[in-house]
Amino acid sequence: MNQSGEDFTVEVPIEDRIIRDADGLSFLENSYEAYLQKGLKMYGDIEKAKEEAAVKIIGMSKKITTQKGKEIAKELIDKALEFVKDY
Repeated sequence: MNQSGEDFTVEVPIEDRIIRDADGLSFLENSYEAYLQKGLKMYGDIEKAKEEAAVKIIGMSKKITTQKGKEIAKELIDKALEFVKDY
C-alpha cells in the first residue's frame, strides 16, 4: 500500500470512503502493536521497527477521509504513536 497518502485524495464514492475509514481505524485501534512486533522480527532493530511502524500509522491515518472517521482517529493516532515511541 502506498503510504504517502496521495492515493487517498482522489474523490471516490462515500461507500468506498467508509471502507477506507474502517480499514484505517481498525489498524489505529489494534493492529499497530502487531505491526511493530512484525517489524522487530523482520529488521532485528528496534529503532528501524519503530520508524516503520510510525510511517505505517501515519499512512493508515491518511486513509481516513470522512469527518466522523477523522474525529474517531484523532485520539487513536496519538495513542498508537505514543505506544511506538515508548516501546
